[in-house]
Amino acid sequence: MPQLQAFRRKWAIGSDDFVYPGLGEIFLRIIWLVVVSVIFHLHKDAFNCKGGDLLHAYFVGLLTLLVVSILMASVVVYLSMQGTITNQWPRRKITIPLYIKVAICLPELAWNIMGTYWSFGISSGCEVPVVLTVKAVVLTGWVIGIIVLVGLGIVFDPLGAIHGSSTASKEQAQRLWQTRCKILCCCVGCDEKSIAAFNGIAEIVSNFFEGVDLVPTDIACGLILVHRIQKNEQHRLKSVVVQTRDLQRPDTHTNSIPSSSSYPAPKHWMTVPLMCHYMKFAMASYGWPLYVFTHLLTGACRLWPQCRCCTCTKSHGDVTNDNCCLCNTASIHKTTGTYPDDIVYASFHNKIYEIPFFVSIDRKHNAVVVAVRGTLSLKDVITDLTAECDSLDIEDLEDCKAHRGILQAAKYVQETLDKHRILENAFDIAQEGAQLVITGHSLGAGSASLLAILLKPKYPDLICFAFSPSGGLMSLHASEYCRDFVCSVVLGRDIIPRLGIHTMERLKAQLLRAVQASDMPKYQLLASGVWQMFCGLGEPSPPPSEETEVHTPLISDTHPTPSYARHQPDLQPKPIGVAAGIAERQREQRLLTHTWMYPPGHILQIIEASEKVSCCGEPDYEAVWSQPEEYKEVLVSPKMLSDHMPDAVMKALDQLMDRGILPTTQPIDGQIIV
Repeated sequence: MPQLQAFRRKWAIGSDDFVYPGLGEIFLRIIWLVVVSVIFHLHKDAFNCKGGDLLHAYFVGLLTLLVVSILMASVVVYLSMQGTITNQWPRRKITIPLYIKVAICLPELAWNIMGTYWSFGISSGCEVPVVLTVKAVVLTGWVIGIIVLVGLGIVFDPLGAIHGSSTASKEQAQRLWQTRCKILCCCVGCDEKSIAAFNGIAEIVSNFFEGVDLVPTDIACGLILVHRIQKNEQHRLKSVVVQTRDLQRPDTHTNSIPSSSSYPAPKHWMTVPLMCHYMKFAMASYGWPLYVFTHLLTGACRLWPQCRCCTCTKSHGDVTNDNCCLCNTASIHKTTGTYPDDIVYASFHNKIYEIPFFVSIDRKHNAVVVAVRGTLSLKDVITDLTAECDSLDIEDLEDCKAHRGILQAAKYVQETLDKHRILENAFDIAQEGAQLVITGHSLGAGSASLLAILLKPKYPDLICFAFSPSGGLMSLHASEYCRDFVCSVVLGRDIIPRLGIHTMERLKAQLLRAVQASDMPKYQLLASGVWQMFCGLGEPSPPPSEETEVHTPLISDTHPTPSYARHQPDLQPKPIGVAAGIAERQREQRLLTHTWMYPPGHILQIIEASEKVSCCGEPDYEAVWSQPEEYKEVLVSPKMLSDHMPDAVMKALDQLMDRGILPTTQPIDGQIIV
């Protein structure tokens, strides 16, 4: 932060991003140097063979280039380790060794061509170890060259050479994202619906990154820092709760953490055993990919007996768009334990706003189940990212909004059900008194919740289980309306139920503030973050002292300029307040046009009972009922993605059921839920 400026343009990489790539290059070139030196010393007689003079020149030049490259890489690594993310003044001369390294690439290319010509062209009759060594060296050189070219393509910023007004830059950014989205048309089609979705996504993404001079590693470091701040805040609130409880009389009980006791009590059917049961249907909607993923060693063998590879058509009875072996249908039977005749309808058709689902008879609980699949394809991602609001028609409620892409997907499922009279046929097959149950995970959970609202007038007794639903799904009135018939389940710090336009803007503000205030080098932050991600043992930042306060506003109107930059205007980090005031006001105006969106219905939050979990251990879970308003902030955590996986949700629910854990309406031992 900011972007590296070299060759008269900006690049999507920072001047402090060369530490680990440089160390990797140094390690590889040292091995390279040792091997070549040993071969050069032990096989001096090899230069007497055909092309020996060329081989000798190649070895001498290669050794020289390796030594010079190692020295330059060492200089780059040393300079890249200096300063902090925003303090790039100590790294101001890093472009000099970078230019030298680029200049060295030309003789390296020439020497690689020379080595290729000798080893693959005129090396016949020479010593085999020498020939093999040269071949290995030149092949490695070509592979590294390809990797470097790919890396340059990744860090190349098409807007890096643009100089002009902010309006021009914004227009260029929108056109760039539209172009990137049009490239995706090759994979998902170029119909009118797709193009409209791409244009909407391009506008959202370009607005989100407007005025942000960050590279990907800056964002990673910002997430690490925000996680530490949130963790310190959690510890502080825990201590406040404990101290408050200690000061209370035994016959009184208050809690500084908002509870859900003022909300209506959950319905009698919102039980962990039923959640476990219908989570299996939600997982089954993903078909064979998830089944094989959750049974890595035995999944294919388990499915094979039920797959019908003799079937030559894409459709079989009421199953449409399955593969020729009907593996998706077979995985539904294996996951849910239903019989083949229990599946009334299954569609694996997948386009933008059109998602797979199946309808099955649940004979165990006498229900008709509609299970909607979550995100599994690029088309589903486009549906997820179409995050603008559309009106949601609910009787006796005004101004209800819903996620545009997910609402379109729910309407597609409703239209398909009505067109083929699927539910009517299902209730004819089921026993008398059967109940309609709608379920899904992730995108499927959001679609299931909105589908439940759409079908509620026709099926007043329906219920819905939404596992890990989208956070920016519906307005608060809609969420409160459906809490009598929708039960959501959220695991840990899952990011998806907390994701929305408002929460992302808030996260961006937190991230910028944390990066601006950090005094740690980027390579140290990344190392600690990777360690914590894999083992969960990262050291949190120290508790706030009198001099340091983490509860300062995320965006302040006055932000001091660091002393190193006061006399270097080009190296000053962009302040979050004064210099970015105009952009911030524009952001606030955009947010005024967007409704706050929430997860649906009653929400069961599954939390870890203890933070101390071994590297490979399984945490113990507890469960509390939480409120939709508590999901207005993204909780940064190494598990914020893994907690969203359907198999992780299934394991947590199974553990709750095995241990007989009952959900409570109060946080446990001062546990901070959100």
